[in-house]
Amino acid sequence: RSSTIMRRWSALTLVFLAVKCTYALRVLPAMSRPRLSSFSPRTSQPAKMPRTSQRAGAATMVVNEGIAEAAQVSSPSADFGDFDWKKQWYPVAFDEYTEKEAPFAFTLLGERLVLWWDHKDGAWSAMRDVCPHRLAPLSEGRINDQGDIECPYHGWSFDGETGACTSIPQSSTPEKVSKDKRACGTALHTALEQGIIWVWAEPIYPGQKAPDPELIPICPAFATEGVTTDDISVDIPYDYTLLLENVMDISHVPFTHHGTQGKRNFARPINYKVKEALKNSGFLVESAMEQPPALTTDSTDKTAAVTVRPPSETFFRAPCYQHTKIQLKGLSLWIVTYAVPTIPGQCRLLARFPVAGLPKVAAKMRLLKPTFLRHMMRNQVLEDDNIFLHAQERELAIQLGGHLHTATTLDGEPLKEAIKPGAWASAYYLATNADTPVVLWRRWLDRTAPLPWAPGTPVAKYFDLTSEKERLLDRRKSHLNHCLSCQKAERMLKVVKVVVAAVAAALVLMSGAVLDSVVPSLSLLTKRLMTWVLLGICGGAYFGLGILQSRLVQGPYPPTRNLRSQR
Repeated sequence: RSSTIMRRWSALTLVFLAVKCTYALRVLPAMSRPRLSSFSPRTSQPAKMPRTSQRAGAATMVVNEGIAEAAQVSSPSADFGDFDWKKQWYPVAFDEYTEKEAPFAFTLLGERLVLWWDHKDGAWSAMRDVCPHRLAPLSEGRINDQGDIECPYHGWSFDGETGACTSIPQSSTPEKVSKDKRACGTALHTALEQGIIWVWAEPIYPGQKAPDPELIPICPAFATEGVTTDDISVDIPYDYTLLLENVMDISHVPFTHHGTQGKRNFARPINYKVKEALKNSGFLVESAMEQPPALTTDSTDKTAAVTVRPPSETFFRAPCYQHTKIQLKGLSLWIVTYAVPTIPGQCRLLARFPVAGLPKVAAKMRLLKPTFLRHMMRNQVLEDDNIFLHAQERELAIQLGGHLHTATTLDGEPLKEAIKPGAWASAYYLATNADTPVVLWRRWLDRTAPLPWAPGTPVAKYFDLTSEKERLLDRRKSHLNHCLSCQKAERMLKVVKVVVAAVAAALVLMSGAVLDSVVPSLSLLTKRLMTWVLLGICGGAYFGLGILQSRLVQGPYPPTRNLRSQR
């Protein structure tokens, strides 16, 4: 009997070795479409609230068709108005996916902030992430019983509504010391609207009027009854200015996202018309697109015959909101982007995908897939752009002689001479009308840049694409560290893997005895086959769980569009 046990242990060892060897496979099987979580508007919140282009050293180019109409509405004009980057609401995170038991740090325009849930007042609070006592980061502290933030160094506590110091354990006269302005922290206004945590970029000053919640750039889709949405937030390894430029450009989808949410043979000309002229608050354009090519009699690609109505509008509301709205046979499909400038070369993206007009059954079907799986799929779509946009940002700065949005060189040094507005037109060759949103966005930046980065703001490092591509696909850093749902999924997967391994071990050690007692009439061969089938199921489950674990923390490479199966 001992020799039988040893043989089974050897079999189990072989199974686990096979799993370990194949665990390094990097291609995750294609997933079905993600579910959309139901959403209802919060009732407790306030009510809503032809030009010539030249390249350096090159001859004059022909008139850029894509700039012609945009130039007519976006050239400098007296009614553009002033723009103040600080007097704006900025989104930070989705309330649903944010930890409320501990404070967290967030960087906005180079300023490090700490946010926490005040369980006494039932609201989010925000302050500069520095204790006035000895400058320790408050985000390393805790939320005390009064709902205040407590410094980890000496226990000083602060009220998030005003920044007032509420406790100094080392003082015999804490009331007297805490009244000193120097003992107070710097608080910022916050809001919770449409399920998003918002921060006003200016500090709270005594006697100052609270900012108008009507200024929060909400999405009109959520005013529709029965709307469903799929949301995700990701820290992006390229700049805020390039992120918005990218999401406004829908013509890249068939190529960049081929195999994930696009298809190359759907590419066609796009003709934009400007409906709201460029001004400090943003712009609105509508588009018309040719239909995909019809299916030929000898074609085997069935999807080529699908006709989709084009996006009806692309809207930008300064400084962070953009949406593309698609009308499709009674359905309103939205691609909503909130781009948040954190530090030069990095930003946070809050993406929403609302759908209005779905039948109730279809809406319920979209609720079946776990959140971490749809986040995994959304991450893969976003990673389609990461590597080449990271390189594009660096190349644009080289051609311009520095960064427009920071007024610095590639090394972070101040520019000796400011980059002239419109210099991007010498680096880009915007040859078609499909580039109209990009032109409008760049001209808006010409009037509002550089961004008011906080003193000492670090500049993100550019990675070497020959050896550091995997750092641009690091999901733990970009998403998992701030997504409560995916953190729970990671812990769950670890537990389930342990259970599967324990079941496999039990099968090896006890399957013979159990089968002998339950079905003694079975032949020895049948019992062995049953044991091996069960072991195979356990091995497959262990392997699949391992892939899910790896995809939670690291994106695959190469992207789907470059796989042999997608050519």
